[in-house]
Amino acid sequence: MDEVNTMAAYYGQETKLEELREWYDGYRFGSTEIYNPWSVANYFYNNCQAKPYWTNTSDNEIIREIMISLTPDIAENLFALLQGQTVQASLNMDVIYPRITDGTDTIFSFLLLAGYLKPVSDSVETEFGTFMELALPNKEIRRVYNTEILSWLRGTVDGNVMAGLEKALYLNDGKKLQEFFRKYMITCISCFDGASEGFYHGMMFGLAAGMSSRYYIRSNREFGE
Repeated sequence: MDEVNTMAAYYGQETKLEELREWYDGYRFGSTEIYNPWSVANYFYNNCQAKPYWTNTSDNEIIREIMISLTPDIAENLFALLQGQTVQASLNMDVIYPRITDGTDTIFSFLLLAGYLKPVSDSVETEFGTFMELALPNKEIRRVYNTEILSWLRGTVDGNVMAGLEKALYLNDGKKLQEFFRKYMITCISCFDGASEGFYHGMMFGLAAGMSSRYYIRSNREFGE
């Protein structure tokens, strides 16, 4: 943190410290909270333009893997994270990548280890396992979630239909939303997709992801058989 303050002073950009904190701070090593050095350096190099830098240097397949196996419980937690809330998670720190989608504990453990989540409390060890309160580190990582979730959804929906759905949601146009949903259901999904309620949770999660900063979105935790 001292290094970031020094860089801001060197470039005469002390007024940008709050923006830097919101976008690139939030990572913890033990009890020390640090900024992402790659993103901070690129921020100053690009005339203090706040945008994702570190996330553009790697593949974000981990998010796509989660979307493929999305469950109502995971969707509920992701909604909360995108809206700046914290989630209580059971962790399995011995998780390996091939088993990332085995359960909620493995998913959030891998997201934490990969830097897509940060701890906001010390871990609590119980006879049932390890528990920790987690949150998104910063705006840069939030952008990754939004981008990957919407990208996943666009991969399952025709581009024109997807654009129409997004526009209808933003304009609060119920008739148009119904029209584009009808087109989507008729032209885009198979009977195998529609047979799973998890599919609809994933679809609605993707549509709502880009609006999480404007609305409080809560997933339906209960689902039928």
